[in-house]
Amino acid sequence: MHVASPEDIMSGYGKQIILTVSIAVVIAVGLGLGVYYILPQLGRTNSSTTSSTTGSGSTSNTTSVTTPNLGPCSTSYQGGGSFYVNESSNLDLCVEFYYYNSGSPINVIPTDQLTIQAYNSSLDARNAISNFTVTASPSNFQIGGSSNENEGIAVEYQIHANAISNGTYVLNLGWLLPQQQECTFEFSLVVGNGIPNYTANLIGHCVTASGSSNFPYPPNILFAEVVSYQG
Repeated sequence: MHVASPEDIMSGYGKQIILTVSIAVVIAVGLGLGVYYILPQLGRTNSSTTSSTTGSGSTSNTTSVTTPNLGPCSTSYQGGGSFYVNESSNLDLCVEFYYYNSGSPINVIPTDQLTIQAYNSSLDARNAISNFTVTASPSNFQIGGSSNENEGIAVEYQIHANAISNGTYVLNLGWLLPQQQECTFEFSLVVGNGIPNYTANLIGHCVTASGSSNFPYPPNILFAEVVSYQG
């Protein structure tokens, strides 16, 4: 099982995940300019302490080591439009979430953010989630607010393809990073031999959210970014 990985989706954003959390909020006061966010650097920092003894006593130094944050999955995601899984097997999808706002944090239930759909020959969509068993860890979380709570939180989805679920489906996560887009057709989820193809003749369209150089991610939009997978 693998993910197709054309690199064009990730171009221009340099998908380098730096492991120190640093968030700055600049509020333009008095001129009605609103709230601007400088994006955080993501992930976690691993620290180690070394000690040494000399004639004058002992000393210790603590150093921080930056390593890629792949979340709970083992394979880094290089971009691409399709995920593959066999019937009665699991696909683990690791996703980071962001929500910038100056008010109160919101509560997110990750399984509500992931949809799986099948389109018929008339291009009418139906919910195909019943062909799968989807769980998420954590199962819910708070994000955003004036303290930027849980920005970049990693969520592991486990998508279990049930028996007799062969086919090609549309898998969507809502607003995506780094594209800053929400599309009707974001990813293909191919189960088994991929037949029937529930995405045949489907032409998706996308809506793009824009931001200035000081405000690259618009506020009050829950963004998702696929960072790794395991199949």
